[in-house]
Amino acid sequence: MYKTFHEKMISVANSHKLPEYFKDDLEYDLCILNNYKGCRFIWLLRTSGTVLFPLEIGADPIHITHWLDNNNDERKTAFLVDPDKNVIELISFELTEKLIFKNPTELSSFLSMEDLEKEVCNILDNGIEKGVWGIFKKPEIKSDNWINCRNYYKNANNHLMSSYMDKAIRLRKRLAQHQSSAVAA
Repeated sequence: MYKTFHEKMISVANSHKLPEYFKDDLEYDLCILNNYKGCRFIWLLRTSGTVLFPLEIGADPIHITHWLDNNNDERKTAFLVDPDKNVIELISFELTEKLIFKNPTELSSFLSMEDLEKEVCNILDNGIEKGVWGIFKKPEIKSDNWINCRNYYKNANNHLMSSYMDKAIRLRKRLAQHQSSAVAA
């Protein structure tokens, strides 16, 4: 689906003369583009490969921070990539970090428990379906058990999703209390 856009990415990589090693990563980037349709990405070109990181779906930021903090690569360059808008934009590492730590949704915008549950379950189901979490094995979590999901993310050291689930659980509790007091009144 994104073959033409992927060719544009390869052209950008060639203009930066990156990667020098593990050039096959560029081909894998097309698989990632197709697996995460509708996403924006951080694309990190490095001396030793590439990383194409989907944004705002709960992917663990360590997949980028590891390479940003690692000095093994002589050169690395970050881009904000939006295949649906045909955009490949060079960005700073500071903006890269800001974007990769952004929650999948802004939870405080939900005013009803139904909307909150629908959105969080959608994020969880989508992530499970696309294999966002679990490197070798799909996680044994279900979107209707938020405590189990939070515990999975804590154990996996995915601080972004662990924090997101903590916030979702607190908000759901607050909304439930608000609903009960409204019904009682």
